[in-house]
Order: sequence, then structure tokens, then C-alpha cells
Amino acid sequence: DGWSELRTFLESRVCKLQQLSLRGNYYICDPGVGILSNRLRGIGSSLKVLVLSNNAIGNDGLLAVVEALANNCSSLEKLDLSRNDFSFAEAGLGSLSGWLQRDEVNLKSLHLQCCRINDEGLRVVAQGVANHCEEL
Repeated sequence: DGWSELRTFLESRVCKLQQLSLRGNYYICDPGVGILSNRLRGIGSSLKVLVLSNNAIGNDGLLAVVEALANNCSSLEKLDLSRNDFSFAEAGLGSLSGWLQRDEVNLKSLHLQCCRINDEGLRVVAQGVANHCEEL
């Protein structure tokens, strides 16, 4: 299947992706993002742009993405998580905020349009982006 092919490619030593866009794959959801996140650990050192917008990602998927980023994605400059539902993603947003506050993070652009983030979630994210992102 498609996931197996993508997984094999991402696990290969020759994979030096700088950009990965899986925008609009609504069937990825949290389980698919969990699988993808495990593979991001292998390519994270070269990845500069990650677009996961409009993929039906919720709290569990956001937690998986942030865990992968925390393990090996210090080169990431742009993260687009727009059009996912983070209305019940307090833990995921807290994890994202914590990752954003790390010294080794070089993120310049974070996109969270149309994510249904509540006031508390926005406060938490704002704490994380204060020192790292040029664009929110």
C-alpha cells in the first residue's frame, strides 16, 4: 500500500528530504500521523518544511508530530498544521509550545489557521512562539 512505500522511502539512508507536504490527505488522521512521525526521526536532520495541513489531525496526532520533531528536526524552518481540529488538543498544544521554547529549534514560520484552537490553547502556543517564530 501507499503507506508502506512512503515508510520504506523515509527509512532509506538516501532520503534527504528538505520539504515534505502531505496537505489535504484527510484520511491520514491521528494513526497515520503516528506512523509518519516515527519515520520523521530518520530524515529530520535535513527537513526544512513540513506541511500537514487538512489531514484530520487531533490531539494524539499532534503529540506524535511534536515527539518526532523533538527527537531530530532541529533544521525545520516551516511547520504548517492548518485546517486540523485542535479544539480538544490541550496536551498536544502544550507539547508544541514546549518544543518551540527549546534553544535548538530554528522554526521561522508556524501555520495554525482554521484549527479551532480555544483561548487557553492560543495562550499556550503564544508562550512557545514568543522567541522563535518570525511568522505565526
